[in-house]
Amino acid sequence: MAYPPTAVPLSKLELRACAFKLYNADVTSKSDPQLWVNVKDRAGTWREVGRTEVVSDNLNPKWITAIPIDYYFEEVQELKFSVYDIDKHSRDFLGEVTTTLAKVVGSQGRRWWGELKDFTHPNRNCGHIEVNVDEVIQSAFNVNLHFRGHHLDKKDFFGKSDPFWTISRSSDGGATWVPIHKSEVIMKTLDPVWKPCTIPLSTLNGGDYERPLLFQCYDWNSSGKDDFIGDFTASLKQILEIRRFELKSKKGKKAGEIEAVVASVVKEFSFLEYLAGGCDVSLICAIDFTASNGNPIDPASLHHYTPSAPNEYAKAITAVGDILISYDSDGMVPVYGFGAKLPPAFEVSHCFALNGNPSNPEVPGVRGIIDSYLNSLSAVQLYGPTNFSNIISTAGAISSRCQTQQDQKYFILLILTDGEITDMDATVAEIVKASKLPLSIIIVGVGSANFGNMQVLDGDERALQSRGIVAARDIVQVFF
Repeated sequence: MAYPPTAVPLSKLELRACAFKLYNADVTSKSDPQLWVNVKDRAGTWREVGRTEVVSDNLNPKWITAIPIDYYFEEVQELKFSVYDIDKHSRDFLGEVTTTLAKVVGSQGRRWWGELKDFTHPNRNCGHIEVNVDEVIQSAFNVNLHFRGHHLDKKDFFGKSDPFWTISRSSDGGATWVPIHKSEVIMKTLDPVWKPCTIPLSTLNGGDYERPLLFQCYDWNSSGKDDFIGDFTASLKQILEIRRFELKSKKGKKAGEIEAVVASVVKEFSFLEYLAGGCDVSLICAIDFTASNGNPIDPASLHHYTPSAPNEYAKAITAVGDILISYDSDGMVPVYGFGAKLPPAFEVSHCFALNGNPSNPEVPGVRGIIDSYLNSLSAVQLYGPTNFSNIISTAGAISSRCQTQQDQKYFILLILTDGEITDMDATVAEIVKASKLPLSIIIVGVGSANFGNMQVLDGDERALQSRGIVAARDIVQVFF
């Protein structure tokens, strides 16, 4: 039994991995490997706990993405590491290895080695994997970094370099380096200015300001054979103080300079600390008016309502609204509907104010939400489809309005729905965009429909991505 209901994890861990001499499944190029990690649950079935990023054209990948996992000292936690070659429309199995979390934790220097196998091709050399494990040290601090390069060495014969950088932290007493962050590539320049980044202090150095960090700069190549430009080692304390470092090539010669334009440690405040500091929490409500709910006149409809028998929507509004409205200082709530045809033209709308006033959609408290909801049932025509993106975009626009230190607001969007989302890609894109805003989203499923595809929006196990952009944080919780 891997996860008994009463068990309390001893530690929260992060697994980081690299692989060597992987099998090449591509004909005209090299494999694009991705690591999948599974743990065996109580029922004896494998459950995925995380995936790394895909590393293009590389048989010796060093994955940056960490896989979080809870460690139960008294339990046997079986792990399976599987490597796949990821192509645009398919994936090829490259090999896997099983072990236990206890063996990984107990390995010398907390660095475990395993040989990959493909049991359908027992004689194939699939390479091996190395897994580094670190305990997650809870910290309320983040490190903001913004680097730029000066006069980097030119590595491309016909043009300038395409530089990117990685940071690795020391492990096993300084014997090994574990990659923890990789920048974007800046094309055709010897004086790159990379995007700012934020790294949790616990991830960067476990809270140890003196812990050595390895900064490496490379020239990106589409073949996957990136050219080494130079590196330097420094602690966070040195980066905060010195700010400018000389890159050294493999031969020890100067290969340019790296400047920390921004280097700061900032505290990430808790919810209670924000409330104590005067932050106001404001509720936004959105209700599903699609035809799949059924005709409100029909007693079987999810929208059928009588004062003596409130429907599931009214019950959900009351249950969740009563809790959230307690944090809202003025008790006024913007309320929207989606998926209905509106009079007089009866054109479908995926975001409309239930009080009929789009310039001021607020109503007073939970009672106001229910009253405006019931009034709208008799005024609109239920239609469809079930689109969330317009609602989330509107909530994002509200939460992005200018705030001052004296007038801080955090917004919670409550979405009540009866069915599966039909604009999933657009919804994910809006959630990723909103992940940098003072906004969280609670999705409550009403009725007995299959809400399984909504679970992907809850980024507890894997961060949402849209068009190559990763969500800054997990802002969605799904209940059904």
